[in-house]
Amino acid sequence: MFNSQLEIAKKKDSTIENLKNFSSRDSIFIDIGANIGVVSLIISKYVERVYSFEPVLSSYKNLCENIELNKTRNIIPLNIALSDRSSIIELTNIPFGETNKVVKTHLVKSEICSDYNFINSYAFKLDDLEKFFDISSSKRVLIKIDTESHEIYILKGSKLFLEKEYPILICMEQNIRVKKELEYFMKEIKYTQINTGQINGFLDDPQNLYFANEKFMKCMKDCM
Repeated sequence: MFNSQLEIAKKKDSTIENLKNFSSRDSIFIDIGANIGVVSLIISKYVERVYSFEPVLSSYKNLCENIELNKTRNIIPLNIALSDRSSIIELTNIPFGETNKVVKTHLVKSEICSDYNFINSYAFKLDDLEKFFDISSSKRVLIKIDTESHEIYILKGSKLFLEKEYPILICMEQNIRVKKELEYFMKEIKYTQINTGQINGFLDDPQNLYFANEKFMKCMKDCM
């Protein structure tokens, strides 16, 4: 399964190409909603270290197997969810790398199906985990969030971290249900929205929203 997904991703996937271009060898990549690890594994070749968060156990097992299969040594897989508080959250449990969702923030009545299985997962704030990351103020931090409408909760639990002096870029899945709320939150913490289609060497990516803090924007200008 992984190999076929990796081959598809290699065919000029705009998100992966843009993350590669934003990366540097001393970057830290935080992959929130890593699934089976396609993006983590590709970006791991361009950064110093990857932290891959995947709360669904079946996907997490595939993630770990793919890390081992590819003999990758700079990915740290974490079988936990991120949210706006430390708690236990309920998720769908669809195996084999399919898209799973946090129940309270994604599933409405019309989307709940008897075929779904559900699991509980520990959730933490990214703010509470920062002390475990080996990040100096000079290192770029790239964050990818793909959590099916749970992004705003993750951002609220990451506010202190996002306001630190690190050069930080965030790439988030563009979801019409939460887009305005995400844009408002990022504006409040003084992040600039980036249109990758207007940057030389980058690709237009209508599936995602990109934001960067002032320090990351300065890094971009200095490198171009």
